[in-house]
Amino acid sequence: MKPFAIVADSCSDLPKDFRQAHGIDYVKMMLNWTEKDGTVRENIADLDWETLSSKAFYDILRPHRITLTSFSPTLKKARMCFILPAPAA
Repeated sequence: MKPFAIVADSCSDLPKDFRQAHGIDYVKMMLNWTEKDGTVRENIADLDWETLSSKAFYDILRPHRITLTSFSPTLKKARMCFILPAPAA
């Protein structure tokens, strides 16, 4: 059987314990938003809320922000999910 990997992205609703139990990795997407004053902010969309708390995320969604978008990481970062360890000798 060929090796395979199950990979989700940070829009999925998979708790950390479930991902660990089933060997599921995920690609962290990026959040990008513009403040009212025109300042552009960026943060990693993380399923475990390590880089941005859930409160901070929902505060961003409130009307005082102008735009919120998400985008995929670079190909190099996404590829890291697919790199398999070398077979044991």
